[in-house]
Amino acid sequence: MNLPEPTRPPPPEPRRSSPVSIILALVLLLAATTLLTVLTLGYFGPVIPIATAIFLVILLHYFVWGRWLGRIIREEEQREKQE
Repeated sequence: MNLPEPTRPPPPEPRRSSPVSIILALVLLLAATTLLTVLTLGYFGPVIPIATAIFLVILLHYFVWGRWLGRIIREEEQREKQE
């Protein structure tokens, strides 16, 4: 008895991105922040701007140093290829 070879199903199509998940995450973040602020009687409130400022400083350093070091690495690779 000759059985036909099994065929693979086609690969699934990539999912389209939706802003709904981002909006839901922001709403949940806002709810959690509000809850923590209320439960701690306002002591959690000042933590939010401080943490945001630290995050922005880290992000700034990442972009500045990352681009600078990336450029240096690319130039070094080009020099090695030319030699």
